[in-house]
Amino acid sequence: MPASTGLDSWHRASGLLDTLGASHEALGVSTLSEQLRLPKSTVARYLSVLHELGFVQQSPDDQRYRLGPKLYILGRAVPLDVLVRNAARPHLIALTAAMGETTILTVADGTEALCIEKIESPHAMRLTARIGERVPLHCGSTPRCLLAYLPEVEREAYLARPLAAFLPDTITDPASLRRAIAETRASGYVVSHSEIDDGMISVAAPVWDGCEGVIAAVSMAGPALRLTEERLPGVIAAVRATATAISAAWRAIAPSERIET
Repeated sequence: MPASTGLDSWHRASGLLDTLGASHEALGVSTLSEQLRLPKSTVARYLSVLHELGFVQQSPDDQRYRLGPKLYILGRAVPLDVLVRNAARPHLIALTAAMGETTILTVADGTEALCIEKIESPHAMRLTARIGERVPLHCGSTPRCLLAYLPEVEREAYLARPLAAFLPDTITDPASLRRAIAETRASGYVVSHSEIDDGMISVAAPVWDGCEGVIAAVSMAGPALRLTEERLPGVIAAVRATATAISAAWRAIAPSERIET
C-alpha cells in the first residue's frame, strides 16, 4: 500500500471497496477521487494494488473499476451462521434490553435447530440457553418456526420420523404439527408453551434471506408468570419487528451473487 500509516491505508482501501460495492456500475478514477475526496494519484495507486490482489477488476474497454472475484471467494469462505449471527446480535441485544427476557437465534442443521447466539435476561428466573445447543425441529418455538419454512418435501420427510417429546406439552402428533405449521405460515410467528422447559413461554419469528427463504429464527423466552396473556401481543410484535430488522441487516451484508467474475 502507499506510504502512510497502516491504519490510514486500511481506511482508504476499505473506503474504495465500499464505494465500488455501493455502485451499480463500474467507476473511474476521477469519480472515485471526487466521492472519496482523495487525490487522483492516491486513488490510482490504491486501485493498482487492489487490482493486483484481485479485490477489484478493471474493464479493458473504459478502464473503470468494479469489485473483483477475490471478494466473492473470501465472502463464500465465511460460514453462513457467523454472518447471520453478526447481523442479528445488535438486534437481539436491543430486544432483551427492551423486553427483559432471553433472546435466541437458531438455524436449521439437518433435523435439528442449532442455537448460534443468545442474549440472556437479567432476571434471576430466566431461560438459560447455550450456544451450540441442539433441539429437534418439532420441539419449541424457534425449531418449529424453522420446520414450518422448510421445503415441503423435507418437512414431510421429517414428520414421517418418530418424534420424541421433551415434556407432555411437546407436540409429537404429525397431524397436529401440520396444523401448527399452517398457523405459523399464515401468522408469521410461533408461540410455544412448556414444550422444552417447564413453565416457559417462547415466541419465535423467521429471518428471511430476501429470496423467499428462511435462514434463521429469532425468539424471546421467559417464565409464564412474566409473559402473561396480557403481555403476549406486545411480545409477539417485538419479536416479529426484530426478525424483520435482522432480515434487513442480513440482506445488507449477505454474500452476493451480483459480483461479476
